[in-house]
Amino acid sequence: MSTRSAGIFSTVQSMKTPETILQAAAVIFIIFGLYLTSLRNYLLFHSIIELASIAIAFSIFIIVWNTRRTITNTFFLVMGISFLFTGCIDLVHMLAYKGVGVFAVNSADTSTQLWIAARYFQSISFFLATLLIGKSLTKDRKYDVALIFSAGALATGFLISSIFIWQIFPPCFIDGVGLTPFKIASEYVISLILIATIVILVRKRHSFDPSVWRLLIAAQVFLIAGELAFTSYISVFGFMNMLGHLFKLASFYFFYRAIVVVGITRPFNLLFFELKEKEEALEKSENRYAITLDAVNDGLWDWDVPSGNAFFSTHYYSMLGYSDREFPATYEAWRRLVHPEDLARVELELQQHVRTDTGFEIDLRMKTKSGAWKWVSTRGMAVDRDSTGSAIRMVGTLSDITGRKRAEEALVQANKKLTLLSGITRHDINNQLLALNGFLGILQSECPDPRFERYFTRITTASDRINAMIRFTKEYEQIGMKAPAWQECRALVDSAAGQAPLGTVMVKNEIPGGREVFADPLIARVFYNLMDNAVQHGGKITTIRFTADQHDSELTVVCEDDGEGIATEDKERIFDRGFDKNTGLGLTLAREILDITGITIHETGEPGRGARFEIRVPKGAWRTAGEVI
Repeated sequence: MSTRSAGIFSTVQSMKTPETILQAAAVIFIIFGLYLTSLRNYLLFHSIIELASIAIAFSIFIIVWNTRRTITNTFFLVMGISFLFTGCIDLVHMLAYKGVGVFAVNSADTSTQLWIAARYFQSISFFLATLLIGKSLTKDRKYDVALIFSAGALATGFLISSIFIWQIFPPCFIDGVGLTPFKIASEYVISLILIATIVILVRKRHSFDPSVWRLLIAAQVFLIAGELAFTSYISVFGFMNMLGHLFKLASFYFFYRAIVVVGITRPFNLLFFELKEKEEALEKSENRYAITLDAVNDGLWDWDVPSGNAFFSTHYYSMLGYSDREFPATYEAWRRLVHPEDLARVELELQQHVRTDTGFEIDLRMKTKSGAWKWVSTRGMAVDRDSTGSAIRMVGTLSDITGRKRAEEALVQANKKLTLLSGITRHDINNQLLALNGFLGILQSECPDPRFERYFTRITTASDRINAMIRFTKEYEQIGMKAPAWQECRALVDSAAGQAPLGTVMVKNEIPGGREVFADPLIARVFYNLMDNAVQHGGKITTIRFTADQHDSELTVVCEDDGEGIATEDKERIFDRGFDKNTGLGLTLAREILDITGITIHETGEPGRGARFEIRVPKGAWRTAGEVI
């Protein structure tokens, strides 16, 4: 077997994971269910397909609209805004469909005209979007959003008016005859426009994250397949019409994966790909700079602690903008150059290191000759000590870290903006889910047939899972936002027990007082999730017990219950997001929170005799209260 063949084989094999197989099975089940629905009630089938597509279109618009000021790729601006108007036309198309009864039309021609209008609008918008990759409509993109939105609104208004007011839009369907030549020709023209769009996307694939690019191509391909299917039906309730709608749903699903899912879980991959490339280039440049810096001398200093006299190298002076020997080589002269806000902290650290440490590194701001403040890092160590162990001579280096500090501050600001973006996006998607559930409730009341109840239930379940995933992103983004700190385990358990929905379940906290762990502040959530998980899945559980033991300098915190336990094959899978019939987000969060400071969690219980979670805290990450590590 060749290397290339082996690589392809291994890739295919790696795709056969339980999660992939489960997703494939779910897709097949949904398609089969929709097919059966189309046989029983085609209007219900059509409404479900269109509502799902419309919801996706509006979600894509919401994400792009809320990030319009930071999007660097005009392609996503055009495509995202166009989905608003495409969704609006599709909504009117659904309401005008023959048999729905919202509009006073007895022919299928009106809904077919709206379908063609929506597909022309969508395909032309996508084509124009690809032409604008890496470009802008106005200087500095100042009025791009206004122009794109205005053009979309005008085009949509013209199309709707040409059908309902002026009635100049060419006929597309004749009852008893079938499709008109204009409609059939339009489907081929739309397909050619989409093919041209794909060609341009292939030529400009370097402008996209690879995963986003593949999803966009797949979406276009299924859209073309749907258009071709719509060239040969005679009845708007026929098989080819049904097949075309399934292809459309598949296409919108890939758009959903590219924009909505990737936009929530990996927003930089979608909206800031150009920025990410620049950051990677900057990182490479910084690495080369670091290598160069290692090859030259930093500023050198030599400090006689008792007298306060010092030696500063030429590069030490020049780093601060001074010429050689331009200020006295003494501790007091150096002290006057330290920023007032940093002075107390720096002197306290220096005193501690003089008494105890052999090496240190301190970041501080120092005044340059021009009066500006420069971030520097001073490293030092004691080379001579007196009989008490205190340093009497220390030497070290001075490095300029102004660039690093600015980058850190920029990263903090970027994280704040990203958190704000995620919050806005979650809020807007929740609003759309609320609307979708409302329409679903109306649809359910209009179609009370018990045969469809299980489909409504599955749609509601899918909506609940989406809502759970959105809540997960809110909790997940908080991980690592605050610095780890020492926290007392017994108090954490008591606090979590006071908040968890325990019902009649009793919590026994047998962790000795004073056991502290160094962890993310969200560790309190870990104990809460363990209790909540036990109550929800423990079956006939009555007691949850917490203990802590020390083994070979490692602290093990144990959470065990007297419930049903966990099957052997599921002991690791329960930490996977989305495991089993529930979202599985609680234990996923628990493992991620603990992993920040090297703490691990495993399930070691005996099936049938209760669950047992062991939280293993390595040496250096735990202590007895007051102990210095």
